[in-house]
Amino acid sequence: MKSSSRRSDHGSTQSEQAAVFFDLLFGKRKGIVAVAIGVGGHFNDRGTYKFSPGGWRQYFFEWPKQRNQLIKWAIANSRDADVYVNPTLRASEDRRKGSCTGSQYCWADVDHMTERTKLRIDGLLTEGSFVVESGRGRHVYIRLASFQPPHVIEDLNRLLAEYLSGDRKWDEAAMLRIPGTQNQKGRARGGKPYPVLLDASDGSAPPWSPAELKAVLNRGV
Repeated sequence: MKSSSRRSDHGSTQSEQAAVFFDLLFGKRKGIVAVAIGVGGHFNDRGTYKFSPGGWRQYFFEWPKQRNQLIKWAIANSRDADVYVNPTLRASEDRRKGSCTGSQYCWADVDHMTERTKLRIDGLLTEGSFVVESGRGRHVYIRLASFQPPHVIEDLNRLLAEYLSGDRKWDEAAMLRIPGTQNQKGRARGGKPYPVLLDASDGSAPPWSPAELKAVLNRGV
């Protein structure tokens, strides 16, 4: 089992956090970034977080050509809306399955943190891996040793979700929050928005190969 520490990037500006996040996630590869905003976030009678009718709006940016525009867009829209990104580059302006080009990261969305979960996360983080504090939960991004096709990423995402007791956002079309933005669920509960914050890894251990990571995740489930 590998081990790593994390450094907090909480002191950086919103734009700086978003920039580090996008640069880590997409690097120098070329493709289309799928993003979206959720407007009018509220809790319904069942306690489910919903957006107003027509409040889910999707957009696309060319990476890395429109990198700066993407960062500015994300931060500007986070003042009043929830802002999301698909963690993989797309081949075209399409978020449906089949348009994903692959990734060097697998990820998990963890809503309920326990001491066991924290220890498991720390044991997985390596150089280039990072965690996003999404409000009350965590988004865990594990860097792989090489770029992998969509089916490998989805397979690892499923195992990672089981290993960390995460939710079902393992699909290649999943949307997750962007560091530097705000989680409007806090406002919907009558308080202030929760900041979405980046914790980058200080790990010196090399990134996982898919086979190595899969073996560890399978042993722990």
